[in-house]
Amino acid sequence: MNDRPHIGQRYIRLFGLTVSLVALALGQQAQAQKVTQPAADQAVNAADADEILVTAQRRTQNILDVPIAITAFSGNQLNELGVRDARQLGAITPGLMVKPSLSDQNLVFTIRGVGINSFFAANNPSTSVYVNQVPLSFSPMLAFQMFDIERIEVLKGPQGTLYGRNTTSGAVNFITRKPSADWNGFLQGDYGRYDDLRLEGAVGGPVAPGLNFRLAATTRQRGTGWQFNRVTGKHIGEQHYTAGRFQLGWEPSDNLNILLEAHGGRTRGDSLEYEHVGVRQPAARTATCAPFLAGHRAEGQCVALSGYFDPDNDPYAGDYNDPNSIHTDTYGASATVEWNLPTMTLTAIGGHEYFKRRLEFDGDGSPFAASGNRFDDKIKSTSTEVRLSSNKEWSFEWILGATYSHDDIGGDFLSDATSALNSIVSAPYEQKTDAYAAYANVIVPLVGRLKLNGGLRYTHEKRSFLNVTRDLAPYGTAASQLLARGICRPQSDPSVAPVICSSQTGSFSNSDLSWTAGLDYKLEGDGLVYAKVSKGFKSGGINAAINFGASGTPFKPETLYAYETGLKGSFLDRRLRYSTAVYYYDWRDMQVFTLTQQGPLSVRVLTNAGQGEAYGAEGDLTYLASDFLTLTFGGNYNHTKIKKYVTTVAAQDATGNQFANSPKWTLFGLVKQQIPLGDDYRATVTVDANYRSSQFFEIANRPIFREPGYALVNARLAFAPTGGAWEIAFWAKNLFDKRYRVDMIEVTAAGAALNAYGEPRTYGASARYTF
Repeated sequence: MNDRPHIGQRYIRLFGLTVSLVALALGQQAQAQKVTQPAADQAVNAADADEILVTAQRRTQNILDVPIAITAFSGNQLNELGVRDARQLGAITPGLMVKPSLSDQNLVFTIRGVGINSFFAANNPSTSVYVNQVPLSFSPMLAFQMFDIERIEVLKGPQGTLYGRNTTSGAVNFITRKPSADWNGFLQGDYGRYDDLRLEGAVGGPVAPGLNFRLAATTRQRGTGWQFNRVTGKHIGEQHYTAGRFQLGWEPSDNLNILLEAHGGRTRGDSLEYEHVGVRQPAARTATCAPFLAGHRAEGQCVALSGYFDPDNDPYAGDYNDPNSIHTDTYGASATVEWNLPTMTLTAIGGHEYFKRRLEFDGDGSPFAASGNRFDDKIKSTSTEVRLSSNKEWSFEWILGATYSHDDIGGDFLSDATSALNSIVSAPYEQKTDAYAAYANVIVPLVGRLKLNGGLRYTHEKRSFLNVTRDLAPYGTAASQLLARGICRPQSDPSVAPVICSSQTGSFSNSDLSWTAGLDYKLEGDGLVYAKVSKGFKSGGINAAINFGASGTPFKPETLYAYETGLKGSFLDRRLRYSTAVYYYDWRDMQVFTLTQQGPLSVRVLTNAGQGEAYGAEGDLTYLASDFLTLTFGGNYNHTKIKKYVTTVAAQDATGNQFANSPKWTLFGLVKQQIPLGDDYRATVTVDANYRSSQFFEIANRPIFREPGYALVNARLAFAPTGGAWEIAFWAKNLFDKRYRVDMIEVTAAGAALNAYGEPRTYGASARYTF
């Protein structure tokens, strides 16, 4: 296949639009005043600061100088918006969707329609997440609590050159506050609905000349929740989370900085439960009921294979016989060395992450043992990166780097299908991946303020795997459907359990050359216009789950070609800051999560499914209307389509359908009004809202999997002394108590489907003291 995609008329129109934008900007661009760069360890407020500094291109830059579509938030902004974990980023970032998959501790990131709709731990995400430049390689690791954050950067579009594999949709950088030579810190407490107590604090300062530390910690203790189990008579949603981080910064000389970091945390609590949706006809349970096909939940008219249906229409209550719990333990450490040489800077980063979880949830939403699921996963991930970057002695900017990572993941997926299949299916697995890469990136001045920006990265990875699927039910169990249909084969001694269904072992390699090439032009003042083409790459793999036949076939890497042009800058003496972009994506060998029928089971597998396209436009605007009023608006329009659906795994053709988790419109708006209360105090009112248009939760685009558009509104009222150290705030999230779904899956072995709902209205108060 030709590796160079055709640039169609849509992209030509994108460049034509950019030319028009440039002409407009040249005619109206305001002359900016000279600014003073804030300290590197100071959190940046997007509305109030002169500059927003980011490290998206592996060096510190003003966000208006970076030819990438970036949404950035400071720690102060995140606190005001009540964003405490990665799941909440989707509500405040146009073009980004973050949803739970089987659990609110297993997150799926989708940027501009590109993502992976999988709940298995071993499947790499399409969005790379970094914490202090150390990658988190697997989806279950992404649901961490955020604390002592300096800023977050959401990079949209393929980032393969500087960030490597598994960045077809983009990358998210979490940057924590660093040690400094000045004593500083804070303590914050929040208490809200459902007996939800959160505490967060940090302290840092000097230990000795050139040696500084920072210690940060957080805990959440939620006593109850918003879901109810009618079987046990108890509410669901209890959460107990504690995490901490210690950093030690050493500057042995003016040219050498060493940062050591260690962190750890644990979660004990309830996992998210799903609402039962009947799929089968009551009289003939082998047939699908008409309301389900038409897109309606009709309990009673539709039942599960067991005959069960949900007796009421309360989406927050259900009959759950299986335990629902989430236990996670995580810890890690990293070291970063930055050595400023006479003409370049040497940076070396090494990190190790350990993650362990046990996730239990009722997979059929009924009081019967039709699909009680348990995930046991353990992850060990080690990464290193060494790079050289130019300094101001050079006439152009360059970066050369190399990376190595080793991922070791293993565990067991257990599904109790006793009532449905007289079987207890177990799927232990182990995968090991070694990945090597070398990359280079340059920014070369051409003529005047015109620059060439380009880069290459070569990646080679090798993955070995061992998958076993077995039936843990005692041998000879009456009517064991896995045995009766010939899916499982008895061992040589039929008195020995478990019975082995299938076993796979092997290894494979992938290699790829990712690249980016573009032009950017610096306008008068703060403006920048850019156009670029890039290629992203996501690893292939093997399904680490129940494997029968086609479900055990390895899937190939996917590639995404992205064409983007954008304009960013500021007006009105930097009181109005804007950023716009238009893009076209050509997504090849796209990896999709779909169903395949294996005897009596419909098994969810990740497979390649041909070609898709996405195109759209987005923009954000922040306007400091006065010294007391700030207005922010952002929006993304995204059209997605599966152009070619070619797979041997799923029979249903999805050609022409929308991507999963891809609303056409995502919008965000914020109004922040400060009100002086005399000379000594002030009140701050913040109201923000986000909107998502309709979307499908699966690529088959069945009507019942379509969630209509919805909007959520949040509000906050804060009181503080003018220039003071403390603040008291009252807040509410989902102010109008909107009911909306965040996920839906079908469990064919139980003859049911499941709905997951977002949180109803919550409210509370917080207090913060900073020193």
